[in-house]
Amino acid sequence: EDDFSIIVRRVMVLENLNCLFALVSMEDHVYLIARSRIAEINAGDIARDFGGGGHASAASATIRNMSLVEAQEKLIRSLHRHISPQAMAKEMLSSPVISIPAHTSIQEANTLLTRYNITVLPVLADDEQFPDTPLQIVGTIARRITEKAIHHNLGEAPVSDYMTSDIEVLPLSATLAEIEELIIERRQRLIPIIHEKELTGVITRTDLLSRLTGDPGHTPQELIQDTDYPSRRKRRNILQLMTDVLDKKLIILLQSIGEVAEESGFKAYTVGGFVRDLLLKQKNLDLDIVVEGDGIAFAKKLAKRLGGKVRTHERFITAKLWLPNGFKIDIATARLEYYDYPAALPTVELSSIKLDLYRRDFSINAMALELNPSRYGTLIDFFNCQNDLKNRLVKVLHNLSFVEDPSRILRAIRFEKRLNFKIDRHTEKLIRNAVKIDLFTKSSIPRLFSELQQVFSEETPIPAIQRLEEFNLFQFLWPDLKPNLKIDRYFRHVLTQTRRAISWFRLLYLEENNEIVPWRIYLLSIMSRSKAAQLESFCKRFQISEKICRELILNKLQVEELAEKWHRHLPEANSVICKSLCLFSNDMLLYFMAIAKKSEINKRISLYVTTLRAVQPLLNGNDLQELGYNPGKTFKEMLSTLRNAQLDGAVNNRQEAIAFTIGRFQPLPQ
Repeated sequence: EDDFSIIVRRVMVLENLNCLFALVSMEDHVYLIARSRIAEINAGDIARDFGGGGHASAASATIRNMSLVEAQEKLIRSLHRHISPQAMAKEMLSSPVISIPAHTSIQEANTLLTRYNITVLPVLADDEQFPDTPLQIVGTIARRITEKAIHHNLGEAPVSDYMTSDIEVLPLSATLAEIEELIIERRQRLIPIIHEKELTGVITRTDLLSRLTGDPGHTPQELIQDTDYPSRRKRRNILQLMTDVLDKKLIILLQSIGEVAEESGFKAYTVGGFVRDLLLKQKNLDLDIVVEGDGIAFAKKLAKRLGGKVRTHERFITAKLWLPNGFKIDIATARLEYYDYPAALPTVELSSIKLDLYRRDFSINAMALELNPSRYGTLIDFFNCQNDLKNRLVKVLHNLSFVEDPSRILRAIRFEKRLNFKIDRHTEKLIRNAVKIDLFTKSSIPRLFSELQQVFSEETPIPAIQRLEEFNLFQFLWPDLKPNLKIDRYFRHVLTQTRRAISWFRLLYLEENNEIVPWRIYLLSIMSRSKAAQLESFCKRFQISEKICRELILNKLQVEELAEKWHRHLPEANSVICKSLCLFSNDMLLYFMAIAKKSEINKRISLYVTTLRAVQPLLNGNDLQELGYNPGKTFKEMLSTLRNAQLDGAVNNRQEAIAFTIGRFQPLPQ
């Protein structure tokens, strides 16, 4: 033990250490030697935790019945208990701070960023804009955002519209661990340091790097540039999860995709919702493949291997592949998209998987899974997306996301409600700003309607529709409904009735392929108080095809006319019910149930769907010929009359059917 103490003392001198705790295992004991030169660390207190003793600067302990690993763990716990972390923020911060008020224009902010050669500016509260803000700082604005906003002719907008507002601040007493957590774990580029509600300084990534050692072995991996030291924590293998969640055929398909990519000299990844739902352990058969290489050439090779058919889209360097069993695969080339003006269709350039993921709508959809055999099953997460997935947040990847594509707002709402997530505070602010500057009137209308269709096609779309109202989006989606641009009592009732009708129908035909088009039913229900002209205006605004528009208007008029008729006088005879409903599609029947004002109406529609429309005449054409009737147009009338008699209970079996037919229609001699 004495020799060990000498070694500890020499190490302290050579390395110029203020304190040193050393453990050594000899024979069946573990020995602790503790040395300290500073008042903040009392070596004697630590040694006493192990049954030893000593004074503040030198102490020791002999540890029995404990392994070296156990002793090390106990030592770490003891150090945490006795030693308070040293405050570092005061030493590390940069001051004075270059900042701007929230009303500053994007153009002015960009000028300051360029003048001082900095990448981020703190944004301070205006009394008018943020009267109730307890802290002076309300956000940050980055140069990449100002430059992009200026490109979209938004230079005169205030920085408060596009700043990052979900930032954390720290006090002067913040420790190094707290600083590392914000910059490394939460990827916050700049930390405002607040003292007595005033901004006294900032700590940047550069400040933290300067504090830490330059040795990459001791530097947190997230702070090392990818080009110099690839970060391991951005990648992890989830092969076991794939085996647990995916079925065998899908796993074999993914392996085949990776093999074809390897043979072609490409890298293939599955991306987006498939990866998200895999991590959530949910089923998702929408397979999106991204290729670092020529996506179209890869799709053709894969089709040849799997015996599928390909359709290509040269402008976006994408392809769709249909396998013999009907399974569809979307294949894209890793690409970077940029937008020439707000709400434009994207211009596409070739890119890497990292930039391809960054262009995606939300962080939860910005992960990839490697499929090449050498790295099969490796999850790639460049943007800390797994944290957002864990925290159940829908979050954009950059502040101009909705400016570039306003239809993402509808997608955010759809994901929030489908996954039972929450749109994060900053993303919600960006949505409200997009609504304020009226971006929807500039958006690609077909793309916007495609998102609206998907909202209406969700299993329970009502929460998403309510969220559309909360964001004041009704004014853009159906302005002709004024003054009914809110979910009032009738609106809520008809939506609830629509959901019940669709759910009932789906449950009824659970095992059968009896198709309905939910978005049509919900649209008709929302427009149920409107005239046909308003529905036509909606169709024109969203560029719905003339054929579908005519069908929707005709469906609306026919159903509402019959609904009014049945409201005044309910039919009692089953044959009358069938005659009224026989030309209605399933969509029309469910719309009828949604707007019905009496429960008895729904009972009759339900009876028709479940029983009456399946009733067939007990006799057929051959039977009529055997009874002595000549074939001809009268057969249709005869069989229809017989079916009506069956529906109304006048005929119950074949003998009664024959007697009824002979009694009603005189047989002609052969």
